[in-house]
Amino acid sequence: MGNEGINRAKYTVTAVLTGIFLCACSKEEAVETKPLPPATQSVPVIEDVRETTRIITDPVGYDTGEEMIVYVLSEKEESTFTLINEESKDTLFVGELKPTDKEIDGMRLYIGDLTSFAGEGTFKICTHDVREGISVSVRANILDERLQNLVERLEKIETDSQAKDCYRLAVMMLAGDVYDEESVDWAYVKKSIKEKLKEELKILEAQDGINEKNVSDRLLACAILADFYSVYGDIEPDEVKECLDTAVAIYDRCLPFSESADKVALYFADASLNRATGQSGYRKGTEHYEHTGERGEYADFEFIADMIYLRSRNVADFDRCADMVKKIVNDADKVAQKTDRKGFGVVSDIDSKGIDSTLDDLMRCSMADYILSENAYEQIRRDHIHYLYGRNPQMKDIIEENDDINTLSKLIFVMK
Repeated sequence: MGNEGINRAKYTVTAVLTGIFLCACSKEEAVETKPLPPATQSVPVIEDVRETTRIITDPVGYDTGEEMIVYVLSEKEESTFTLINEESKDTLFVGELKPTDKEIDGMRLYIGDLTSFAGEGTFKICTHDVREGISVSVRANILDERLQNLVERLEKIETDSQAKDCYRLAVMMLAGDVYDEESVDWAYVKKSIKEKLKEELKILEAQDGINEKNVSDRLLACAILADFYSVYGDIEPDEVKECLDTAVAIYDRCLPFSESADKVALYFADASLNRATGQSGYRKGTEHYEHTGERGEYADFEFIADMIYLRSRNVADFDRCADMVKKIVNDADKVAQKTDRKGFGVVSDIDSKGIDSTLDDLMRCSMADYILSENAYEQIRRDHIHYLYGRNPQMKDIIEENDDINTLSKLIFVMK
């Protein structure tokens, strides 16, 4: 993964305020002070100090053995960077800075490779003009630590939105299903599922609990309960049976209002119940769904539903499956083609595209690696993660200021 040096611009402000007073003193007269006329008084002087060199890095650091790239923006011609032991001040590594044809904020972008450095610890990356350097850590499991912190942060976010709450659970279960059980906080998932089950049972008990206004949210709950049965059923089958029974009951009660339901929510429910039960009615529902690419409140569930459909053990439309797989791989290839390896290693339109849409693309890269049993897109995902966490021209941690449940859920999936 690329290595990034952060150069925090130093703005030195020199303020000189001189008060000049004339005083006349004598033994017979009281002391009197008089200011000089305003025109002759001193005024504050501000020195304009411009940033001429910027080292860019991920503030958290890098995993041992991953690709580490140093980025330097400078008005001056740069040739080398050094890695210095933070305690002893010894120089541990000297690397070449290669110029690119890119200019950002009036400075040329230089790239250096630190990957061959085999040490672990906290170091300083320095250049000729930035001798105090920027700290960077290199150690094992940094990405895992960051992922764990992100999961804990996501779990603490409260929401009244059924769509966001269900999406958080859906992504967690997909990650556990695709990767491994240990990659998910199952205690949190089980607790959340029990709460959702309790809520939905109360709604089912009410005569008018499901109506045309809340049918889409009920279908999301139906899908989540059915998906939990499929993912967790092999571990504790008796515990999840009630989840499936409730999901089926919710779906049946939603059918009279299906015309009012969001099409993606209905597709999500059909895909989840098809996988859980194998019944043809649900399978037909999935095969009638058309991918339009429209964005709406429930649009993020489309990809989740596709993955559930593909992972179903039950009979499916194999041509449809092949088309889905082909589209995922093609989308991942498009991301790779747009990735600027001569810059920060991210898609060229990341700033205009936005973080949420970018993460949608990276989720497809993750699934393409899973489907192909390769890691062809792993470096692309890692470079984007570093970029979002501060290894970008503005040295801005884009994730720290983002508390959107869907965005953080997508990032967790990409980081798995």
